[in-house]
Amino acid sequence: MGHPVVHFQIGAKDAAAAAEFYSQLFGWSATPVPDMPYHMLQTGSALGIQGGIGAAANDAEAVVTFYVEVPDVGAALARAVELGGTVIQPAVEVMPTLTLGMFTDLEGRAVGLSRDTTPRPVAAPVKRKVERAKKSPKKPKGKKDKKDKKGAGKAKSKGRKK
Repeated sequence: MGHPVVHFQIGAKDAAAAAEFYSQLFGWSATPVPDMPYHMLQTGSALGIQGGIGAAANDAEAVVTFYVEVPDVGAALARAVELGGTVIQPAVEVMPTLTLGMFTDLEGRAVGLSRDTTPRPVAAPVKRKVERAKKSPKKPKGKKDKKDKKGAGKAKSKGRKK
């Protein structure tokens, strides 16, 4: 089974200004995280994923990072290293139910890893209405079309009669 992308993060030089910008642009709500230069973003849609905006590390260029849910952040980081990646943030428990880590891929892109054990309700399957093709009306039994009576069983030939 594949691992889903579960979170996005926008790194900005001014997290508060960026949060206001995206809120006004897309109608997202931004909730400041106490004692951190970070805002949680709620897109207000059941489609897609939620995210956050935080201060870019060491005045780095503005970046966008995505986080992939994995069963074991430490093991996924070790696998990334085996494949040529580099760990830039070891697995760290940021809350009792959330462990994060980060690595760079072969070309230096930062990718986040997440293990979130917060209980979530299971979504009910979506029921979709399937429209069926309309059937042509059936002919009553025992009745034949005029065409059927006249030409039934006779093949027309284009040749001359003998």
